[in-house]
Amino acid sequence: MTRTSRYPNLFIVGAPKSGTTAMSKHLMSHPDIYTPLQKEFTFFGKDLVRYAPLPSEGSYLGWFKSWTHERYALDASPTYLYSKSAPYEFLEKSPDSKVIIMIRNPIEVAYSMYFEALLGGREDQDTFEKAWVLEPRRIEGQNIPKNARLEFTTRYQSLGMYTEQINHYVEVFGKDNVHIILFDDFKQSNKASYEKLLRFLNLPFVYPQEFKIHNPSTAARFTTITHFATTPPRWLGKVGSLFLSKSVRWKIRNFIRQKNMKEVKKPPISKETKEKLLKHYSEEIDNLSNLLDRDLSHWK
Repeated sequence: MTRTSRYPNLFIVGAPKSGTTAMSKHLMSHPDIYTPLQKEFTFFGKDLVRYAPLPSEGSYLGWFKSWTHERYALDASPTYLYSKSAPYEFLEKSPDSKVIIMIRNPIEVAYSMYFEALLGGREDQDTFEKAWVLEPRRIEGQNIPKNARLEFTTRYQSLGMYTEQINHYVEVFGKDNVHIILFDDFKQSNKASYEKLLRFLNLPFVYPQEFKIHNPSTAARFTTITHFATTPPRWLGKVGSLFLSKSVRWKIRNFIRQKNMKEVKKPPISKETKEKLLKHYSEEIDNLSNLLDRDLSHWK
C-alpha cells in the first residue's frame, strides 16, 4: 500500500502524565499501527509558545518514511491538547485522522508535571507552591525556566483544564473521531483500555508482550546532559545525519538520557497545597463529569 501523504493520521494529544507513554508502547506492537521510536514531536500546534526549535518538516516526516502498509501512523505529543490550531493542522495534512485524549486527575497532573520539570532541569523554582503562583507572569513571558521547551508546560494552573480543550477537539473532529481514556480506567486495566481503543480504531485485537505503566518519576544526575540529549543543537543533527540514520541517532540520544536518569520517589503533596488545588480545579472536575457523563467525585 503506497501512501500519497507521509503525515501521520493518528494522534495522542494529551494530557501529560496520563499514561500516554504506556499507551504508545502498547500500540507499537500492533501490526496495523506504525509507531516511530520518538514520542512528543510537537510539530503541530503553531500557536504554542516555544522555547526550543520547532522540528523542520523534513526532520518530522523523516520519522514516517518507513510507514507503508499500516492503516495508521502515530504521533504521540501530549501538549497538542492545549493548542487551538493543532486539530485544524492535523486535518489539513490528514483529513481522515483520529484523535486519542487521555486525562487524569488535574491535581495529580499539575503536581507531577512540576516535579518532572524540576528533576529534568526544566523548572527553576524549588517548590511547587512558588511555581504555581508564577503562572500570570509566565503567560506574559516572564520567569520562564532556562531550559523550558514549551511555555504552556510551565503553567500548572492551566494544565488540568481539560473541558474546553476536549470540546474544541470534538467540535473540529466530530465525536466519532475522538476517543477519551481516563487514567483511572487505564491504571485499573491497561488491557481493557487498550481493547476499547482498538474497537474505536476498528482494528483486530493484537496484544503487546506485557501491559504495564511506564514513565516513573526520575531525576537527572546532570541536567545539562539531559537538556543536551533531549534538545541537541541543530548543527549536531546535521553533522550526525551524514553518518547515522535518524533512528540510530535517536537511540544514542535516548541511551544517554536514560543513563543520566535515576528513579526517585516523588514527595507527597501537602494537605494545604492539595486543598488549594482542589479549590482551583473543583469547578473543572464538575464540568468534566458532565461532559463525560462520569462520576469524578473521587478526584475531590
